[in-house]
Amino acid sequence: MVGPFPPSYPPEPLPNLNNPFIKILNGMKNQQLSRTREKAIRRFQRKQQSPKFEEEKSAGSARSQI
Repeated sequence: MVGPFPPSYPPEPLPNLNNPFIKILNGMKNQQLSRTREKAIRRFQRKQQSPKFEEEKSAGSARSQI
């Protein structure tokens, strides 16, 4: 038998998204995401310039045709 629900039941309402503090936190999170995305794009571009990448790309396209 399941015991009584904890006193925090029903669950607390979701935080108000119009709360300025939460907006700031979300903004920081989005900034972090865009920064990691920029890093990934830069890494990919560097990889594209290397001659090894061209081989990988042609091998990959050949593999996808099989």
